[in-house]
Order: sequence, then structure tokens, then C-alpha cells
Amino acid sequence: MFTQEEFVKYINAHKANYERTCKFTDAIALAFDGFPVYQLDDILTASYVDMLKVIMKDTTRDSWIEYFIYELDYGVKYKEGSIIEKDGTFIDLSTPEKLYDFLILNLNSC
Repeated sequence: MFTQEEFVKYINAHKANYERTCKFTDAIALAFDGFPVYQLDDILTASYVDMLKVIMKDTTRDSWIEYFIYELDYGVKYKEGSIIEKDGTFIDLSTPEKLYDFLILNLNSC
């Protein structure tokens, strides 16, 4: 299990790598007049996310880590009150720190 500091470091590293890859892919597409260029590290990126999920015990089909990264764009697209627990309380996934706290409280208590 990661500490919060380690988890945040790895999520932020994933985000930085993704942003660099997008810039590189865009530059290659521009250089080749819009020729479709695919992400060069899709397999490595998926493996990295899978590793985070296993370590954090977030291995259900509807992974919170994947949701945070891909749907919420690393928390950027999070809207207050948009994720609600069964009991009506809000789940705040606006930062990697809050994602970590949610995972620790909910997934590891089973």
C-alpha cells in the first residue's frame, strides 16, 4: 500500500507523462500534415494504471482511479456534488489526495 505522498507522486507523474505524450503526438501529427498518430505508450500507460489499481486494491470493474484519471481528467472536471454515496454524502474527487483518502476509507475497509 502506498502512503498518500507516494500515491500523489505517482498520479502526478502519470499526468505529467500523459501531457508530454499528448504534446509529442500533436507535434508529430502537425509535422505530417494531420496524419493520424497514435499514443506511443498506451500499453505502458495502461499497465501503470493497472499497477496503481492493484496496489490500492481498486480492482473492481468500475475503478475509482480510472474514473479520476480518465473521466475527471485528474480531478479537473470534478463538480461539487456530482458523486454521491448511497447514504447521500458527497464524494470529493477533486485532487489525488482526496482520491487517496476515499480509497483508504472505502476500499480497504472491506
